Amino acid sequence: MQNAFKEVVEQIKEIRNLLGPIDLKLDKLDDKITAERLSFEAKAADLYSMIADSALKIDKQWEKISEHSDELAEQSARLNRIESLLKSRLP
Repeated sequence: MQNAFKEVVEQIKEIRNLLGPIDLKLDKLDDKITAERLSFEAKAADLYSMIADSALKIDKQWEKISEHSDELAEQSARLNRIESLLKSRLP
């Protein structure tokens, strides 16, 4: 009986020795996953910020294009009026 008890204790020690490094590796893996998740979230936030900045710049450029388009339409109308006046005055 004493021999069986010692054998069981030895087997438990062997199992603990086998599982110890696995627990350490799992802890390291969990830390690495957490660090990578935080890194990914930071990069995603940076990307979102860059997209928002770009969208704002695009909106400003669109406003400028619209203004220039309006100015171009006014200039075209003026040119048409001048051409009409010149044609009407020529013999």
